[in-house]
Amino acid sequence: MTYKKSYEKPFKSIKKKSGSFFVFALILAALPFLACLVRLLATGNSFNDIWPIASTWNDEAMYYKQIEGMVKFGIPQGYFGYNESTAPSLTFGAWIPSILLPFSLWGKVFGWSFLSPYFFNMVFFAISLFIFALLVKPDLRETCLIFLTLFAFTPLSRLAFSYMPEILITGLVVILFGLYISADRTPRYISFLLMCLILVYLTTIRPYFAVLFVLPFLLSFKYDKKQRIFLIALTIVLGLLSVYLYSYLTDKYTAAYIGDVYTDYFGKIFTHGPRLVFNEATESLKYNF
Repeated sequence: MTYKKSYEKPFKSIKKKSGSFFVFALILAALPFLACLVRLLATGNSFNDIWPIASTWNDEAMYYKQIEGMVKFGIPQGYFGYNESTAPSLTFGAWIPSILLPFSLWGKVFGWSFLSPYFFNMVFFAISLFIFALLVKPDLRETCLIFLTLFAFTPLSRLAFSYMPEILITGLVVILFGLYISADRTPRYISFLLMCLILVYLTTIRPYFAVLFVLPFLLSFKYDKKQRIFLIALTIVLGLLSVYLYSYLTDKYTAAYIGDVYTDYFGKIFTHGPRLVFNEATESLKYNF
């Protein structure tokens, strides 16, 4: 017990002297810029040396040109399906259009060039960490641990220098958990609602995020019985709605990913026998792996 008090006291005194968590929020917000700077220093390059056209990730070209079309014309111009197809409605590729909207809004305001996605990624993640810090109010020790943990996770800086949406998604998850921690300490309806809205958006672009509806579900137990029933029902309804939206938007506004995948193995068992079906399924799995 004596060790614990002597360990925590210096950090508590620093926190009191600061008088605000604003400084800690700024420290976390500086993380994306510092991480990207260190990556450039490690490779001996400047910001202008990055040449996205040389990327080996073909998804980057698809994202960039679709967003460029949205910035200039409202919707992409051309065929962006991987098999040179397009969506049943409009001209989007293999991803739901809503995942492109934040980037297109950035392009509308600040213009769209080869470096625009990098600026968006760094600024958005910085804002996400800043909001997280204001919500969670970490002390100096916690701020340092969060900073060092994320700084050591080098894929964050690599993805910041890409046209992929992973930084957008990661930033939203950071805000989501900030809201959860804040609401777990002091339950607020606004935090609950914001969590649900973020989860609806995340699930419509990546359906596996539906599992995180467990967070507002757990928060509902912070309220009395009547409020709890309402909030649980709301969580379930929004969770199901988000999965439906993903399915609807995928069917209507996205192109086929590559091609149809044969899955009628069950029916083929009765027409060709289980041994043939087993061999075909095994070969298919080996090939795709």
